[in-house]
Amino acid sequence: MSNAGTVTHKQAVEKATQEFEKNRRKEMLQYESDFDRAVKEMKSQADDENKTD
Repeated sequence: MSNAGTVTHKQAVEKATQEFEKNRRKEMLQYESDFDRAVKEMKSQADDENKTD
């Protein structure tokens, strides 16, 4: 290969792994499961019912 660059396969894999882990952590912080949404909805409904009483 001519002009193949200076990044080795090992460096590329390490960089990709670091970026993947960084993005995975970010996604996990933003993750809201169906259970979490259901609990939030039930709390909201309970709050609404308490306001009308």
